[in-house]
Amino acid sequence: MLLAANQFEDKAIGYSAAPSKLVEAYCIIRRESAADKAFKDLLEHATLPGQLYALCGLFLTDPSYFRRVVDEYRHTDREVWIQSGCIITTMPVSRLIEASNPIVVDFADPDRSLNDWITLNSKLYTEWSHKKKKAKGERPPPGYERDIFNGGYPVSFECK
Repeated sequence: MLLAANQFEDKAIGYSAAPSKLVEAYCIIRRESAADKAFKDLLEHATLPGQLYALCGLFLTDPSYFRRVVDEYRHTDREVWIQSGCIITTMPVSRLIEASNPIVVDFADPDRSLNDWITLNSKLYTEWSHKKKKAKGERPPPGYERDIFNGGYPVSFECK
């Protein structure tokens, strides 16, 4: 199913928020003992949306390999169809890969829920914004947008 995926879907799609069959297929692979190999094969042979699911899997199964292969997608001008809820649109792959204000998931703790990461990131941002003295060039902490590079999408699929 992911080999021939024609769009990248969120966990729930359509007006009824039905579970995405593509995310279900991703989760089936994710739970397998050979998930890492399957995601690497998918990255090599799937359509572009299927490759994005492969990258989500590799973020969790082999972070160092993920970091080596993701650059090709970070700087592409290609677009992909996406569906989130009832919204279907195209989006630049580079924006799906790396959002401008991303939720940042720690590789050392990828099993936290997306809500946990949002709460943590919000707390860090609030503390930072109330800080009276900021170092020159100090940037705000992570944000609220999901992407693949920083782990928002891989964690949001929550495969149990």
